[in-house]
Amino acid sequence: MIDLLISPFADNAFMRHSLGAGLIVAAICAVVGTFVVLRGLSFVADALAHGVLPGIAVAVLAGLPAVLGAAVGGLMHGLRRERAAHAATAAELAETRRRLDAIIGQSPSALSIKDTAGRYVRVNGNVEKLLQRPAADILGRTDFDLYSGETARVFRAHDQRVLESRTRHSIEECVVVDGGPRIFLSHMFPVPGPDGEPALVCRIALDVTAARQAQAALAASEARLRAIFDGIGDAAIYCDTGRRI
Repeated sequence: MIDLLISPFADNAFMRHSLGAGLIVAAICAVVGTFVVLRGLSFVADALAHGVLPGIAVAVLAGLPAVLGAAVGGLMHGLRRERAAHAATAAELAETRRRLDAIIGQSPSALSIKDTAGRYVRVNGNVEKLLQRPAADILGRTDFDLYSGETARVFRAHDQRVLESRTRHSIEECVVVDGGPRIFLSHMFPVPGPDGEPALVCRIALDVTAARQAQAALAASEARLRAIFDGIGDAAIYCDTGRRI
């Protein structure tokens, strides 16, 4: 049985060459087919209709080999499809960036993004108002160029904490604005780069000065009231407007 399968190849050089050519074609088709499936490029009929056949027609009319026309036509068609795919990708990226710009610009918080060296790479309008500078005068600078030395050191330490821990942190930070201290609740998180390592630090800071002042005033009021009642020798009872204790 084995001899029956082997003898056609052992006695015939053409069959051996055909088998070798078939194996080579099978390997090439497997690689190309995988690429086509992964890219979603099932374009055989499309390439024949829009590339190869017009190329053959032009070659025949020009008196050139039809194989050459088919090859050039197929190549040109492939290049056109590739350019169209790149254009579609670029348009999608532009639309994604436009939406991201709109989200960042409309954020009620002061949003900033810095690289690992502490240089600003993105800020929104609230950061511009906070620093009283346009974005062009902020980007590329560090906190040491924009804030006092102590504030800049605190900001840098917080950035390093986020980069080293690789996790999100919520930190209260004090910043002098218009000559007075303001308290910001900053939500900070690392942004990974292509290699998965932290490449940027995003800070979303919300001014909570009024809330903290209200909390402090309430605590002080409660402390004063408690001190008053602690100093009263007689019993005291609280009642609401309905005379309920």
